[in-house]
Amino acid sequence: AASDVYKRQVINEADECLGVIDQMLETGANDVIVVSPTKDSIDDQERLIPWVEPEFIRQVDLANEKVLVTWSAEY
Repeated sequence: AASDVYKRQVINEADECLGVIDQMLETGANDVIVVSPTKDSIDDQERLIPWVEPEFIRQVDLANEKVLVTWSAEY
């Protein structure tokens, strides 16, 4: 559920923090997470990442409050 991932840290496969999940947009086809930068993120870029498992969303780690994504910092 979206509430389970709200404010979770988003980490990519290069172990870079992209920010935290600020909101979930319902677009019809796929939900999209809005990832907002934090003091721990690698830059100040806001990112929109499709909630598509396992293509982009690799793992939801509720215990460590992280979401692992296959999303390059350059996207």
